[in-house]
Amino acid sequence: MNKGVKRGSSCFCSSCDDDTATPNNKFIHREATTSETSPDQRALFVTPSVSSQKVMRPLNRTPLTDHQAISSLLLDTIQYDTSSSQKRQTFLSWEDYFMSIAELSARRSKDPATPSGACLVHDQRVIAIGYNGFPMQCSDDVLPWQQTTQDKWLHGPSPYVVHAVANAVLNRRVPHKRGPGTILYTRHFPCHECAKVIAQTPDITTVVYALSTTCGSDPDSEKASRIMLQLAGVHVEQHVPSTQVVEIDFRTALNPAEQEEIQPASPLPPDRKAEHVELMQREAGYHPLQSHKRRNVLTWDDYFMALAFLTAQRSKDPNTTVGACIVDSRRHIVGLGYNGFPAGCSDDMLPWHRQGASALHTKYMYVCHAEVNAILNAQESCEGATLYVALFPCHACAQYIIQSRIAKVVYASDQYHDTDSARASRILLQMAGVELQQYRPSQWNWTLPLGSDAMI
Repeated sequence: MNKGVKRGSSCFCSSCDDDTATPNNKFIHREATTSETSPDQRALFVTPSVSSQKVMRPLNRTPLTDHQAISSLLLDTIQYDTSSSQKRQTFLSWEDYFMSIAELSARRSKDPATPSGACLVHDQRVIAIGYNGFPMQCSDDVLPWQQTTQDKWLHGPSPYVVHAVANAVLNRRVPHKRGPGTILYTRHFPCHECAKVIAQTPDITTVVYALSTTCGSDPDSEKASRIMLQLAGVHVEQHVPSTQVVEIDFRTALNPAEQEEIQPASPLPPDRKAEHVELMQREAGYHPLQSHKRRNVLTWDDYFMALAFLTAQRSKDPNTTVGACIVDSRRHIVGLGYNGFPAGCSDDMLPWHRQGASALHTKYMYVCHAEVNAILNAQESCEGATLYVALFPCHACAQYIIQSRIAKVVYASDQYHDTDSARASRILLQMAGVELQQYRPSQWNWTLPLGSDAMI
């Protein structure tokens, strides 16, 4: 699979698949210490031969990227032959991954005509996600999803729907503290209203879209959008996928005994729905005889677990791919991560084996787990958040979860339940009062066609 176009300067997650830019080699100069020391004290230190010599310390890290040098390092240090290391080759490119998030987010939309999703990315990290829908607390079951009366504007969705791009921008956790270089991935070409939001958001420098039709399917809207984006200096390009379909199958992490379905999320309580119906009759002269919203919609639990499974497809581990998604109390994405080697540590050279001549010849000494990476990639504090992850956390991940003050863990599989690591994890998490819940999907798999208007 071809890798996506590298636009950021740092990894999104743990694995650096040789598409991480090397930082500039900058140094900070500090004067050497000249205070008096006794002979015994001086024996404890290695001092420069010239007292005025300056200490040069790097301002940025410079990862070792030369494969020959890495090979020599591992051979000399642990007698490991790097030619035997085989990373997973079918991982998602960055570009396909980010566009898949936009596509998956569209599955949350109730719009039966033009479901759309958007994803904002900065330095290869997802900073916000959105989909088109009615504002918070405004009923999907009462407001009109179709223009039922042609001559009455209030009887259609236009006055009420917030577009995916606007929702993504409004969902940003730190909206005004980022430098330029934010990339917007969106299912549809932005309409003129979305273009206004993009132009007014100065850190968005690039728009990548999947479908050439606008979120409103209006030719004039598209022309106005292109004019504004060009005047604002925003680069626009259409996504060219390296894979046509991305599959998310929850069963890949489950044992047969764990494959039990749950009921879909409950609809709006009847008393609240009646209140909304009365409001629409009074203000718009509109009575919703039946809802025209899209039915095959991802529940919140399905959506967040699907994001974790989608993120796992970035992993280079040929044996076990795991993803994690952290969500705050307002259902905003806080952090995403997948299992892999630390940033700057070569996926092509370090061992991916489960067994080897020694522990140093296996992946376990080097791999960072998905939960840890999601926590370290978090855009804000994880206090009170919920972690969605494919596998029940190990004891080491439990330590990070507790220390990050995560309140709840939703896991898909508990297949290592009887291992000592899982036992230690349960002890720690239950002592700390972390809520544990095993996930049950409302359907087993979701298909994301990239570059297609179909909603499979």
